[in-house]
Amino acid sequence: MINNQQLLTDADGICNEKLDISTRSRYTRFFNQFKGWIAEHHAEYLDAAGDVVLGNISDEAFKEFLAHKTKKTNPNGTYIIPEKFQSYEHVSGYKSAIVYGYDKARVSLKASTIKMFKDFFAGYRRKIGQLKQNGEMKLKEGKDALSFTGYRFMSWLAVRQDRDFNQSIFSWVFLLLCWNLISRCVSVSSLMYDHIWWEMDALVIVFPTHKGDKDGENSLSSPKHVYANPTNPEICPILALGVYMFCLGTRRDGAKRMVFGDKDNIESRFSNWLRAALGSHSPELLLMGIAILEIGTHSFRKGVASFLCALVGGPTAIAIYLRAGWSLGPVQSRYILEASGGDHLCGRAATGLSIIDLEFASLPPHFDLSSGDILSVQEWDLILPGYSNNTVYPDKFRQVMPFLLASIVYHKDWIVLNFPARHPLFLTSLWTSGIMDRLIARVYAGTMKNPVTKLAASGIPPHILLANELCNVRSELTSIKDQIIVKLDALPDLIKENLLRNFQINGVLPISREDVQSMIALSTETVLSAIQSSISANNEAIRTMNNNNNASNSATDNITDFQLFQWGGRFHHVPEGFEFPKVTAFHLWNLWFNGNRQQRIAPYRKLEPYDLTDRKNKHLLSRGKMVMKKIIARTGLTETNIATLDAVRRNQVFEVAFFSLYADMFPAEEMDHLDKRRVLSMSYTTMYDHLSKLN
Repeated sequence: MINNQQLLTDADGICNEKLDISTRSRYTRFFNQFKGWIAEHHAEYLDAAGDVVLGNISDEAFKEFLAHKTKKTNPNGTYIIPEKFQSYEHVSGYKSAIVYGYDKARVSLKASTIKMFKDFFAGYRRKIGQLKQNGEMKLKEGKDALSFTGYRFMSWLAVRQDRDFNQSIFSWVFLLLCWNLISRCVSVSSLMYDHIWWEMDALVIVFPTHKGDKDGENSLSSPKHVYANPTNPEICPILALGVYMFCLGTRRDGAKRMVFGDKDNIESRFSNWLRAALGSHSPELLLMGIAILEIGTHSFRKGVASFLCALVGGPTAIAIYLRAGWSLGPVQSRYILEASGGDHLCGRAATGLSIIDLEFASLPPHFDLSSGDILSVQEWDLILPGYSNNTVYPDKFRQVMPFLLASIVYHKDWIVLNFPARHPLFLTSLWTSGIMDRLIARVYAGTMKNPVTKLAASGIPPHILLANELCNVRSELTSIKDQIIVKLDALPDLIKENLLRNFQINGVLPISREDVQSMIALSTETVLSAIQSSISANNEAIRTMNNNNNASNSATDNITDFQLFQWGGRFHHVPEGFEFPKVTAFHLWNLWFNGNRQQRIAPYRKLEPYDLTDRKNKHLLSRGKMVMKKIIARTGLTETNIATLDAVRRNQVFEVAFFSLYADMFPAEEMDHLDKRRVLSMSYTTMYDHLSKLN
């Protein structure tokens, strides 16, 4: 049976969608301020119950309220002396709130009131201009644009932060995406894996809706292309996204496919990091001409737009406006449509590649796939839990993962040099499994077009193509010069050889120094070859013996993968000074059964207190053992059984056991809130504290 009242409620909800929820909330707050002001200063417009009668309010009362809102006040409500005025946009927001409130109350504004609004704001706009002219008001409104120098500095802060790694990793990639996409924080925070794929040499991101396209009509026709910056890894969005993804750990099956989790607290999370980072480095920023009070989340959007507009030979203003989602006006929007070439150029320039150098045509680190897949599905699931499950990562997004992985492999040395020693990336399965070392030889980069993989750069302006041709000519000339020098250096020896061949010497032929050196080198090579053959034979025999002795052991416990460390008068499973890591419960689970092959450290379940040198690390080991014991007990399997499982099955076992324990720790928690709380990012020390309360 049709419920007419429910249909009416649904229709009202649809009508409300014409405004964003944050805008509706702000308008409601402003309108309540208006009604409160009327009740306080114009009691004649109240009914017997004390409610404001909206239809009776005069134009004079409206003008009084708007004039009041033009002036800045002290916390106690008194006007600041000398007078200071609010921005035009601030006061205009109250007019919009009044119109919104009247519309919600189904009360029509009088024609004279509407005309008064028009006259008032036309006059206030001119007043603001005069105040700026007289130096009584700042020339700009809102936060400052962040310079490119400041942007790089903030990126370095995120990269080198040595505490709260979950926050710093998130802030790094979020900051870089806001800059490269010229987007609002609210748009980036709502990104889903379904909105991201790879095309040629660029990451492609679409926003289904944004402030300039609320119904999503132009989302697929205006994709944003994001490029790698191999020469400046700290501002490379591909590397930052790769580090974020491989440090993420497992994701709950059935969770929303949001890149950053629940979007309601993402903006505040980034704002908190930004505020703390700015506050702790204000002297350095001041030397760059950056006042921390004038920097906010919107500064990145303003900054990148200003940076791109200032590039000589860079993208056009229209291409920048279209990428930022700004309106060109009703006429221009009909006749000027977005084309991919302009956005490609914007994307390359935004990533920080020098537009006056051949590096502007840099290719992203990528794999040579001519010899087959780089990893098996099982290996992908080991380093990225849930990879094979398309309910977690859609097919299009899985196309992105090889490029993210290639970027990390390509920048391995830079990462080791610049990341804090306790960074979570160093304890992920990607880093500890030894897979990266195997992939290094298959990673390629370059400029313009890679001769092996045939990947070609997109979004390249003509002057870069000319610069590339000039570089090729210069390389060829240098090569010819080197060949000529080699020939000239060899000329005396050639003359000597010809003379010796054409002269007959009676008696014994002379032996030159070169002949003696050649004979010694030949003898040395023969001896070394024999030694090498002997060593190879011995190694093969040792490997055969180890395989026979350990055939019953699981692959994760193969002794040839790990080593014992001698210190303190005995053998240990870890090197002297080893620090037991503070990581998520999931990362400890992987270390518990896989160990760290990169450092040749055995599975952490083999560690004993005597392997650690101080009380703090022994305490962490004790907590880790307790948490792992609880999780293993909840699986219904033994530790030995779990060690024999493959990576996919072991991750599944962990997830089921983890959420079973989570239900005990937080019995009133609804499943819908799990992603908002980012429970799978819970550290084992936090989990220990909660589990201890259950006993």
